[in-house]
Amino acid sequence: MADNYNQTNVVSSTQVSNTTVNNTQINFYQELKKSADEAESIASQLEKKVTNKVLDMGVNAVMSLGSSFGGALVEAGAKAVEFGSEFETSMAKVSTRIDASQVDMESLQQEVLDLSDKTGVAASELGGAMYTALSAGVQMGDGGAGMMQYLESCTELAKAGFSDLDTAVSATADILRDYNLDLSDTDRVQKVLMQTHLLGGASLEELGNAMALVSPAAVATGVDVEQVGAALSVMTEQGVPAATAAEQLGRLLAALSTEGSQAQQALSSAAAGTQYAGMSFQEMMEAGLPLDEALDMMGVNADMSEEAMLEMFGSLEAGEAALSLSGEIRNFSPMTCPPCPPRWMWWARRPTSWPTLLGKS
Repeated sequence: MADNYNQTNVVSSTQVSNTTVNNTQINFYQELKKSADEAESIASQLEKKVTNKVLDMGVNAVMSLGSSFGGALVEAGAKAVEFGSEFETSMAKVSTRIDASQVDMESLQQEVLDLSDKTGVAASELGGAMYTALSAGVQMGDGGAGMMQYLESCTELAKAGFSDLDTAVSATADILRDYNLDLSDTDRVQKVLMQTHLLGGASLEELGNAMALVSPAAVATGVDVEQVGAALSVMTEQGVPAATAAEQLGRLLAALSTEGSQAQQALSSAAAGTQYAGMSFQEMMEAGLPLDEALDMMGVNADMSEEAMLEMFGSLEAGEAALSLSGEIRNFSPMTCPPCPPRWMWWARRPTSWPTLLGKS
């Protein structure tokens, strides 16, 4: 019995001991699993927080980019609509100045857009320039081809003369109209404007206004646009403002052409014995006599007093112009103009005095 009891007790003790060990292991593993679960939970929460933060940053960045890009698109769209509206308005104004039966407006609009791409000038600006040209009397020419060539030439003149397109268009158109010239004379007129600007001291806009001021007297007396440009270049280079130079030149031409005036009589006497004998001032100009030579024949020189000038020309303004243009007029030798097209290069018709255009006799 005692042995059985002891065995039973041993077994019971062993079982208790094993049970205790098992319980301890279970508790250990349970605690370990609990800790692992908590760690996984913390890691998961941390991962979610980091992921959400990154996502938030990404979304915000995308939203910000989208907002900026969208705003740019909206602004660009608004600009495009504005430019399109301005172009349509300018072409609508053009349509009021042309014969729709002679010009296809759709084709004309496309030509303006093509010219805009070629020159870098806004289509709406070209449309406005075309309206300005038409208003000044420039003709469309052969279904609009002449006008497109005119506009392209004016864009070149504006860039070379550091001016704007409207000024180039207006200055050229005014001279063409005042001198009764054709659209085919555009290149000739723009050569005069460009070289007068380069050799003198006036801007393209100032020269356009000056040429308009003096053109009535010049046309009436047969003085061509080249001689006017040459005179203005000499006078403005000497520091005379373009408007003042134009006024003085107009007074001089009037004095030389007025029948019976002191200046006219002096010129007539000086021309005796020359190929210009018996001619009026206008006839001399039309025969090709340069203005500076006419003044030299009259004996105009720097030694003349103001009284003598006033007596000969009837006004101090006319006398001052005569003095500026006579005598030592510098040599207009061949020159180039880096910002200009190759065709805008002037050469001297006479090697020691009056500037004119290459190929013009």
